[in-house]
Amino acid sequence: TYKAGKWADCLRLRGAEVLACYTDGLYKGLPAITYNDGCYYVGTEPSDELMEAFIGRVIDDLGITGGFQGLEVRTRGGFLFVLNHGNTERELPVFDGCRLRAKSSEGIRLEAYGWAVFQMIGE
Repeated sequence: TYKAGKWADCLRLRGAEVLACYTDGLYKGLPAITYNDGCYYVGTEPSDELMEAFIGRVIDDLGITGGFQGLEVRTRGGFLFVLNHGNTERELPVFDGCRLRAKSSEGIRLEAYGWAVFQMIGE
């Protein structure tokens, strides 16, 4: 059981898989986190513990090895920013089903302390 934050979305499923449900309050038993066709949706402000568990699940689902230790991933204004804070090169796969536009159909290599910016398709 994890804590959710200041807001919660009331989700109506249309083919999505439920990954987590609210356990108390007005939305008790309703979906809080879902997955559909390569996309995840978090319908609340997750606690740090919930976000860590969720990101761990996503990393496992995508088959990413080495985790995201040393990487910072942020979205802003229709773009996804990935910064490598580590002192070694990292490879990022291009995920099937993700709505990101990148110039390579293969994995993206980030040099030590490098960065990449992706345009999010449909944003």
